[in-house]
Amino acid sequence: MAYVIGNIVCIVIICNTDRGSDKEIYQMGVEALNDCDYRMAGAYFKNAAKMNYKPAIAALEKLILEGKYKNVQSKQTLSSNTESKELFEKGVDYYQGRNNTKIDYVKAFECFLSSSIDGYASAMNWLGYCYEYGKGTKKNLDSAFGWYEKAANANVANAIYHLGRLYYDGKGVQQDYNKAFGLFKKACDLRESLAYEYLADCYFYGQGTKINYEKALQFYLKVKPRGVIEYQIGCIYARGLSTGSDYPKAAEHFQKGVDFLSVVLRRGWRHGVEQKLGITSPCVPLRKADTDVAEHVSGKFHITIAEIPMQGVVQPSHITRQK
Repeated sequence: MAYVIGNIVCIVIICNTDRGSDKEIYQMGVEALNDCDYRMAGAYFKNAAKMNYKPAIAALEKLILEGKYKNVQSKQTLSSNTESKELFEKGVDYYQGRNNTKIDYVKAFECFLSSSIDGYASAMNWLGYCYEYGKGTKKNLDSAFGWYEKAANANVANAIYHLGRLYYDGKGVQQDYNKAFGLFKKACDLRESLAYEYLADCYFYGQGTKINYEKALQFYLKVKPRGVIEYQIGCIYARGLSTGSDYPKAAEHFQKGVDFLSVVLRRGWRHGVEQKLGITSPCVPLRKADTDVAEHVSGKFHITIAEIPMQGVVQPSHITRQK
């Protein structure tokens, strides 16, 4: 397009910004990828992804998860780039229905993906969760593991916990108690409270570390009271596993467990307890063994503390609450 200003002819070139341009940028990325120039390929894919070109988004995500394109933002970059953080917060709004936003897992997933591609580590953690449980996308444990790992490498405590949980349960990865223990310990060092229970279990059962009932008790006591937790604590006190037997403390914790679980049983949550006990936090672990413990303990509690079974401590199975 040409404009005449006085005796000067100005030629203005209007760049094509329709679907063809993002395809062209994507194709440049493909050519760079074929030449094994991953940095340039990632840059092209990222530009096309910002135009919401789906093949570019998928290609960029694959590059990132394969470790061929590094995208985690430094603290200095994050302080000056608020766009990725705003996308993340918008994703949380869609996921949890915050700020008068209607819950929409698909939109939440898209926000987390865009923010993750832009290098925002907290979004990577939530994106991993979406992939793990099929929130707004198809379940994909490989992608879940990959994004948890990226976020964990950026020192996101909750992601470190999630990664440990996958190793502990052998979910999407070969079960490895040693790796799980190391990750739980690191998460606890970063004060990720959700890891306390798992770390306590590792110490109690000798999973990935030597049995240490004193440390198991230390971390069980940090966990928010719940039936199976109180039962574990009661068993440690009653059997004198940490210090000498302390029957009054054992009775106290057994009773707390019974009180907690009797509410669960009275409300008829027996077959759906994992859905009924609050869905407000991203990933609070829940034990489906709780109702079994309630029957087991409450059926014996009216006799004497010595009558309470001290062997066959419940080996809990881990269920993660929804975000």
